[in-house]
Amino acid sequence: MIQLGDGERFARFENFRTSNGPDLRVYLSTTPSSGPGGNFADHYVELGQLKGNLGDQNYVIPTQVSLQRYASVVIWCKRFSVPFAAAPIVTS
Repeated sequence: MIQLGDGERFARFENFRTSNGPDLRVYLSTTPSSGPGGNFADHYVELGQLKGNLGDQNYVIPTQVSLQRYASVVIWCKRFSVPFAAAPIVTS
């Protein structure tokens, strides 16, 4: 996560690579990245549709979202309700 001086926050993907898939979304999930994949969509906030399966990307985190509540960033296939990837939230 990156926070700018004006308070705007982003989930930042660097050197990102994942499989291509249908209807991929970026979620912040309360489920830790290590565990069970089916739970990632239980309690989450959606940051938007995945912009691409390769390269650096930024996703705005709305100001009302409390990052302390969330444990992971997830690439979620909405069509088939399965995770493609998950990583712990790291703030900078």
